[in-house]
Amino acid sequence: MILGCDLFNDCYREGMTQIAPSSAVSSFSCDILANNQGAVESALVSLLKKANRSGLSFVWTFGKAFWKTVNVIKNNGDIIERNQLVFCIPVTVSGDFHIALNGGWKLVGSIAMIDGVLVQSGDVPYSARTTWQHCDHCKTIRQRSKTFMLSNEAGETKMVGSSCMTDFLGADVDRAIFTFSIWSDIVATVSNDEEGGYGGSGEQSRFPLEGLLALSYAVIGEYGFVAKSKENMDTGNASTATRVALILNKKLERPTVTEDHTARAVLAIEWAESLTDTQCEESSYLANLREIAKSNMASHRLLGLAVSICKAYDVHCEKAQAAHEAETAPKSQYLGVIGERCSFTVSCTHISRPFDTGFGWSQFYTFKTSEGNILTWKTSAGIQGVDGAELTVSPVEFVITGRVERHEVGRYSNQCETNLSRAKLTAVGTVTTKKRAAKKVA
Repeated sequence: MILGCDLFNDCYREGMTQIAPSSAVSSFSCDILANNQGAVESALVSLLKKANRSGLSFVWTFGKAFWKTVNVIKNNGDIIERNQLVFCIPVTVSGDFHIALNGGWKLVGSIAMIDGVLVQSGDVPYSARTTWQHCDHCKTIRQRSKTFMLSNEAGETKMVGSSCMTDFLGADVDRAIFTFSIWSDIVATVSNDEEGGYGGSGEQSRFPLEGLLALSYAVIGEYGFVAKSKENMDTGNASTATRVALILNKKLERPTVTEDHTARAVLAIEWAESLTDTQCEESSYLANLREIAKSNMASHRLLGLAVSICKAYDVHCEKAQAAHEAETAPKSQYLGVIGERCSFTVSCTHISRPFDTGFGWSQFYTFKTSEGNILTWKTSAGIQGVDGAELTVSPVEFVITGRVERHEVGRYSNQCETNLSRAKLTAVGTVTTKKRAAKKVA
């Protein structure tokens, strides 16, 4: 439903404001400017206090933000501009009855609403997000800023609203339903968006997620990703989230955002939104990312989490690529005959950290043939490559000649590995000959 002067009449005609005493739930939905979410929510909070004094209660939720084309109008109904693209967010207001219960022992976590996005901390299951506005102490379903999860030694858990934490003794609450006057106030509050519905102005406080992540990828492309924990403003090493915030506040020059950045942002949002319940159960961080992706926007307070979607998605892609390469790569086979000296054309794929054997420092070197066969060699640290410099991981091929010590399944690769000893590295194409002892002259 689009905001406008007919919103209240539309709700009335649909019977949304005519609530019978036996009704358990009554609700309505409409779209508001995403940038006005804070103002609308503040007005609803004030109205909620008024409703609570009468023994009534209601909740509201914000849906996924989106772009839409509207006609900008004045309060008198005159159209200022037609077909203007604006960033909106749907809001749903619902009333419900409530019943009180007893509960509560020790705090184990919390769920809070921050700028329209649920953020959890501590040991709170992801499933609690669907019932977090329900307090097991007062058994009230209403809009809350924070709900705490408590548990006891018997393994029982309770969700308790922040206002009930100091009075966790239990109380009975009669059923309450919304009256016509309360619904009228709610509808009037939500529909009275600034400047007649879509003509609002002011500093932007909600940012479309696609544009935000595209900007973040542009910043990452120029400076690399810097986590908040690695930020050091004294040395100029600002985090990615800080740089993005400064750009949005027009305190830093805005980098060029390309189509590739935007395409990458779209994929990152799709990935975050497709995170499974199992993944969210295992990681509250991923659960928070999914909630932001579902809302399709981010506020200043959630900027750090939103920007981190880029890095989380990139890490996901790297792991998926590595898993794909491991799955499709040729399986390693044993090479040579144990006890014999053999030569193989290889490249160096891994060098371990130096470790002390008691007889000096050594390292494990890992090599791979073009067919994917793996060879290993434990020898002195810092050996020289065929070019005379210290050997490093590189795709450059060379010949390794050594004694085949054993065939074994690698601890980390889980593939067949050929272990060498007394090895020697030579350039590809080098001909080696054995030196013959000089003949004695009579």
